[in-house]
Amino acid sequence: MVSFGGGGGQSQILSGIKNIDFIDITALCTASDSGGSTGIMRKEYGVGGYLGDVSKCLWALSDKKKIENTLMHRFEKGFLKGHSMRNILYSALIEIHGEKEALELMHKIFGINRHRVFPVTFEKTSLQVKLKSGQTISGETYIDTISRNHLWEPERNRIIAAQLSPSVNIYSEVEKKIEEADYIVICPGDLFTSVVPSLLPNGVSKAIKKSKAKIILITNIMTKLGETDGYNVINFVQEINRYLSGKTPDYVISNNGKIPKELLEKYKIREHKVSAVLSDNIIPGSMLMASDLWTKDNKGHIRHDSDKVAEILKKIFETNLKN
Repeated sequence: MVSFGGGGGQSQILSGIKNIDFIDITALCTASDSGGSTGIMRKEYGVGGYLGDVSKCLWALSDKKKIENTLMHRFEKGFLKGHSMRNILYSALIEIHGEKEALELMHKIFGINRHRVFPVTFEKTSLQVKLKSGQTISGETYIDTISRNHLWEPERNRIIAAQLSPSVNIYSEVEKKIEEADYIVICPGDLFTSVVPSLLPNGVSKAIKKSKAKIILITNIMTKLGETDGYNVINFVQEINRYLSGKTPDYVISNNGKIPKELLEKYKIREHKVSAVLSDNIIPGSMLMASDLWTKDNKGHIRHDSDKVAEILKKIFETNLKN
């Protein structure tokens, strides 16, 4: 199985399916992150924009609890404020050993043998999006906060296209993994700053088209102001469809669980997010698998329930094995 996405949404899915014994996972991450700790490390030390997402997915696939919890520690004060231990270690390994050997060492440190995590490309690039107004915005960190601009208008400033600048090529080993996959899973996450960028490097869509894999799309539970305003489930499917080289997802996994009104109101005020509701129809050729998939983490954030999503994915895998 090959999965696409950023770090947060993809890691939730990986943590639930990593122990399915008949599935080998290759997780592919975007390489254009320019925000937070990754952005600082990228600017100061020249590391790739995949640093945080790759290490977060490694954490999700690890069973070494004490080691993984230590590496996930994020400093809250001093000159290291905002940096995680995993990003510092990963950056040091890259500086000493180079990017590819550093990644192998990170797998060993996290105790991961069967599964693999890669950036979709090792080449340096940045994300650009074009708005309906005609304006182009560069840099994931700026795109991520577009709605904070007091001149921002949801319809006029809607994102209509995304690209990487400069254009970069898929990592050859990643290309091979996609072509040989039995399943391709598109994970949830911020659509234009986490999920779509992982599909943009040259060669990704060609490899997906060449692959005989069944494609599974797990749609977002919530919309995001500045990226997916007013989206319903079919809007997410249609947008992802643009980057799959003409292929349609075989399965669309979506939440139909009712989220308490008081929690939705808090989200609407605090993060300007609303539920991505199920539409009356879905793209022809896709099987909709709707279920109560949401949960709330210890910080009050709405998330996919990893175990519930894993149950659905396992059923899909087992059904196709029997056939």
